[in-house]
Amino acid sequence: MSNETTNGGENNKNRFRVRCVVGGLPLGETEMQLVERHLIKKTHQYWSECDRLSFKAKNLYNLCTYYMRQLFFESGKALSNTDFYHKLSGSSAYKQMPSTKIDCSLIRQLCPSWKGYLQAHRDWNSHREKYLSELNIPKYKDKVRGRYSLIYKKNETIYKKPLHLEICHLYQSQIKLTILSILTSTLEYETI
Repeated sequence: MSNETTNGGENNKNRFRVRCVVGGLPLGETEMQLVERHLIKKTHQYWSECDRLSFKAKNLYNLCTYYMRQLFFESGKALSNTDFYHKLSGSSAYKQMPSTKIDCSLIRQLCPSWKGYLQAHRDWNSHREKYLSELNIPKYKDKVRGRYSLIYKKNETIYKKPLHLEICHLYQSQIKLTILSILTSTLEYETI
């Protein structure tokens, strides 16, 4: 769940967007994703729940970033997904999330970005002429105002019974969204 940006380019803190993504539909060598989007404004009944969940996700993101930065400064390496799970499983930020599957998806999002940074940093060390300056290390989210995305996948973190009634009920939350009936058979949900 992330804040939506308005057409004027200014950051609008009064809306979240929830995107429901249909699983990949094969089209030759490419895939297409059909998306259903729900804007949740500050006056919406689920605003506080979305805000609370994305705040908890931000805490876990910052903890992951802390561990990655510490390891990077010590050895120049990155933690693997498995190492992350073992380091984080006892932490309060990990336990506050609604599901361990959501935690794992957050970690799966974070690891490739750090690995990409490390690869680019190694390239910068060997070919400095290609870059204008040293690359910036990934930063922490703001302690108070920061928020981070949560990913809910149908098979893991969506209650299945309400899907037959065309309702997407996110696991261990009060968020229940009405979905299109033609999509219910193949939906995979991702909140942004």
